[in-house]
Amino acid sequence: MRAVRPGSGFYSLPFYGGYDSGYAPTNIVVIQQPPAYVVVEKAAVPQAPVQSVIREYKDAGPAETTAAFGIVLKDGSTRDAIAVTVQDRVLHYVDADGAHFRLPVENVDRDATRRVNRERKLNLQLP
Repeated sequence: MRAVRPGSGFYSLPFYGGYDSGYAPTNIVVIQQPPAYVVVEKAAVPQAPVQSVIREYKDAGPAETTAAFGIVLKDGSTRDAIAVTVQDRVLHYVDADGAHFRLPVENVDRDATRRVNRERKLNLQLP
């Protein structure tokens, strides 16, 4: 080991290969055993062959086959609707052809509308 002069600013760490210990740098090599691998084979599961399928879906047809709400107006006319909503005292409805209509709620005969929809076994609640 080398002698260190007091006040030189260097410290000697002989056991750890310190800054001024006089030891050459050492390479450390670690040898490990490779991990033991366990090979597990999955049993082959038979799968059904892929088959293509063509399905035909028929159109619901005209509005007569689709249940439509009846909206009876005070003038006695009836409008059929597949969707009904009320907003700001205006009744909005969509007919079977997809056309959108609006009319004031005051023009609707509520009792007749309730009766027509009860006969059709539908429940249309107007505010």
